[in-house]
Amino acid sequence: MKKSSRRTDRNESSAKKPQTRKDFQRARQPTPVHEIIGNRIRRFRIAKGLSQEELARRLGLSFQQIQKYEKGTNRVDAARLVQIARTLEADILEFYGEAVDQRAASTPAASDLYLATSECNRMLEALINIKSAPLRQQIVSFAEVIAEKSSGRQKDDECQ
Repeated sequence: MKKSSRRTDRNESSAKKPQTRKDFQRARQPTPVHEIIGNRIRRFRIAKGLSQEELARRLGLSFQQIQKYEKGTNRVDAARLVQIARTLEADILEFYGEAVDQRAASTPAASDLYLATSECNRMLEALINIKSAPLRQQIVSFAEVIAEKSSGRQKDDECQ
Protein backbone atom coordinates (compact mmCIF):
# COMPACT_ATOMS: atom_id res chain seq x y z
CA MET A 1 0.00 0.00 0.00
CA LYS A 2 2.83 2.40 0.61
CA LYS A 3 3.83 2.25 -3.04
CA SER A 4 0.39 3.28 -4.23
CA SER A 5 0.30 6.21 -1.82
CA ARG A 6 3.65 7.39 -3.14
CA ARG A 7 2.28 7.36 -6.66
CA THR A 8 -0.68 9.40 -5.53
CA ASP A 9 1.63 11.93 -3.86
CA ARG A 10 3.69 12.23 -7.02
CA ASN A 11 0.59 12.71 -9.15
CA GLU A 12 -0.78 15.34 -6.78
CA SER A 13 2.49 17.28 -6.68
CA SER A 14 2.90 17.17 -10.44
CA ALA A 15 -0.57 18.67 -10.84
CA LYS A 16 0.63 21.82 -9.06
CA LYS A 17 3.63 22.29 -11.35
CA PRO A 18 3.47 23.80 -14.83
CA GLN A 19 2.46 21.03 -17.23
CA THR A 20 3.91 22.41 -20.46
CA ARG A 21 6.90 24.45 -21.47
CA LYS A 22 4.53 27.33 -22.22
CA ASP A 23 3.08 27.17 -18.67
CA PHE A 24 6.60 27.18 -17.25
CA GLN A 25 7.59 30.20 -19.36
CA ARG A 26 4.44 32.07 -18.37
CA ALA A 27 5.17 31.45 -14.69
CA ARG A 28 8.67 32.91 -15.08
CA GLN A 29 7.66 36.04 -17.01
CA PRO A 30 8.94 39.34 -15.61
CA THR A 31 6.35 41.34 -13.69
CA PRO A 32 5.93 45.09 -13.20
CA VAL A 33 8.09 44.69 -10.07
CA HIS A 34 10.95 43.49 -12.28
CA GLU A 35 10.50 46.55 -14.51
CA ILE A 36 10.66 48.86 -11.50
CA ILE A 37 13.79 47.13 -10.18
CA GLY A 38 15.33 47.37 -13.66
CA ASN A 39 14.60 51.09 -13.78
CA ARG A 40 16.22 51.54 -10.40
CA ILE A 41 19.31 49.64 -11.56
CA ARG A 42 19.48 52.11 -14.46
CA ARG A 43 19.11 55.10 -12.10
CA PHE A 44 21.91 53.93 -9.80
CA ARG A 45 24.16 53.05 -12.74
CA ILE A 46 23.70 56.49 -14.26
CA ALA A 47 24.17 58.20 -10.89
CA LYS A 48 27.54 56.42 -10.61
CA GLY A 49 28.45 57.62 -14.11
CA LEU A 50 28.73 54.10 -15.52
CA SER A 51 27.75 52.95 -18.97
CA GLN A 52 25.96 49.65 -19.46
CA GLU A 53 29.19 48.27 -20.89
CA GLU A 54 31.21 49.27 -17.81
CA LEU A 55 28.69 47.84 -15.35
CA ALA A 56 28.56 44.63 -17.40
CA ARG A 57 32.35 44.37 -17.37
CA ARG A 58 32.46 44.79 -13.58
CA LEU A 59 29.80 42.11 -13.14
CA GLY A 60 31.23 39.71 -15.72
CA LEU A 61 28.14 39.98 -17.93
CA SER A 62 27.36 41.18 -21.44
CA PHE A 63 26.01 44.70 -21.84
CA GLN A 64 22.96 43.10 -23.50
CA GLN A 65 22.19 41.34 -20.20
CA ILE A 66 22.35 44.69 -18.37
CA GLN A 67 19.97 46.14 -21.00
CA LYS A 68 17.53 43.29 -20.41
CA TYR A 69 17.69 43.75 -16.64
CA GLU A 70 17.11 47.50 -16.97
CA LYS A 71 14.17 47.09 -19.34
CA GLY A 72 12.63 44.41 -17.14
CA THR A 73 12.83 41.89 -20.00
CA ASN A 74 14.86 39.49 -17.86
CA ARG A 75 14.32 38.88 -14.17
CA VAL A 76 17.19 39.68 -11.81
CA ASP A 77 17.69 36.91 -9.28
CA ALA A 78 18.44 37.80 -5.66
CA ALA A 79 22.15 36.91 -5.76
CA ARG A 80 22.71 38.98 -8.90
CA LEU A 81 20.84 41.94 -7.40
CA VAL A 82 23.11 41.80 -4.34
CA GLN A 83 26.14 41.81 -6.68
CA ILE A 84 24.70 44.76 -8.64
CA ALA A 85 23.97 46.69 -5.43
CA ARG A 86 27.53 46.17 -4.18
CA THR A 87 29.00 47.22 -7.52
CA LEU A 88 26.84 50.37 -7.56
CA GLU A 89 27.50 50.99 -3.85
CA ALA A 90 23.78 51.03 -3.11
CA ASP A 91 21.68 49.53 -0.35
CA ILE A 92 19.86 46.46 -1.67
CA LEU A 93 16.57 47.73 -0.19
CA GLU A 94 16.72 50.82 -2.38
CA PHE A 95 16.07 48.63 -5.42
CA TYR A 96 12.78 47.44 -3.95
CA GLY A 97 11.31 50.47 -2.21
CA GLU A 98 7.59 50.61 -2.91
CA ALA A 99 7.93 47.85 -5.52
CA VAL A 100 7.41 45.29 -2.76
CA ASP A 101 3.90 46.67 -2.32
CA GLN A 102 1.79 45.09 -5.07
CA ARG A 103 -0.24 48.27 -5.51
CA ALA A 104 2.94 50.16 -6.40
CA ALA A 105 3.91 47.36 -8.77
CA SER A 106 0.64 47.60 -10.66
CA THR A 107 0.90 51.37 -11.10
CA PRO A 108 4.54 52.34 -11.66
CA ALA A 109 5.46 56.01 -11.31
CA ALA A 110 5.54 58.12 -14.46
CA SER A 111 9.30 58.57 -14.05
CA ASP A 112 9.75 54.78 -13.93
CA LEU A 113 7.72 54.43 -17.13
CA TYR A 114 9.73 57.15 -18.90
CA LEU A 115 13.01 55.57 -17.83
CA ALA A 116 11.96 52.47 -19.76
CA THR A 117 11.88 54.37 -23.08
CA SER A 118 14.69 54.25 -25.61
CA GLU A 119 14.56 58.06 -25.87
CA CYS A 120 15.42 58.43 -22.18
CA ASN A 121 18.12 55.80 -22.43
CA ARG A 122 19.74 57.59 -25.40
CA MET A 123 19.65 60.93 -23.58
CA LEU A 124 21.17 59.51 -20.40
CA GLU A 125 23.89 57.63 -22.30
CA ALA A 126 24.75 60.84 -24.17
CA LEU A 127 25.00 62.79 -20.90
CA ILE A 128 27.23 60.12 -19.39
CA ASN A 129 29.59 60.42 -22.35
CA ILE A 130 30.04 64.18 -21.83
CA LYS A 131 33.18 64.43 -19.70
CA SER A 132 32.75 68.08 -18.70
CA ALA A 133 30.58 68.38 -15.56
CA PRO A 134 29.81 72.10 -16.18
CA LEU A 135 28.68 71.31 -19.74
CA ARG A 136 26.46 68.48 -18.49
CA GLN A 137 24.92 70.87 -15.96
CA GLN A 138 24.26 73.46 -18.68
CA ILE A 139 22.48 70.83 -20.76
CA VAL A 140 20.33 69.79 -17.80
CA SER A 141 19.50 73.44 -17.05
CA PHE A 142 18.61 74.00 -20.71
CA ALA A 143 16.31 70.96 -20.67
CA GLU A 144 14.65 72.21 -17.48
CA VAL A 145 13.98 75.62 -19.06
CA ILE A 146 12.44 73.95 -22.12
CA ALA A 147 10.31 71.72 -19.87
CA GLU A 148 9.06 74.72 -17.90
CA LYS A 149 8.19 76.55 -21.12
CA SER A 150 6.37 73.61 -22.64
CA SER A 151 4.39 72.89 -19.47
CA GLY A 152 3.36 76.53 -19.02
CA ARG A 153 5.22 76.89 -15.70
CA GLN A 154 7.49 79.74 -16.79
CA LYS A 155 9.61 81.55 -14.27
CA ASP A 156 9.43 85.32 -14.60
CA ASP A 157 13.20 85.84 -14.72
CA GLU A 158 13.80 83.04 -17.23
CA CYS A 159 12.59 82.19 -20.71
CA GLN A 160 11.89 85.79 -21.66
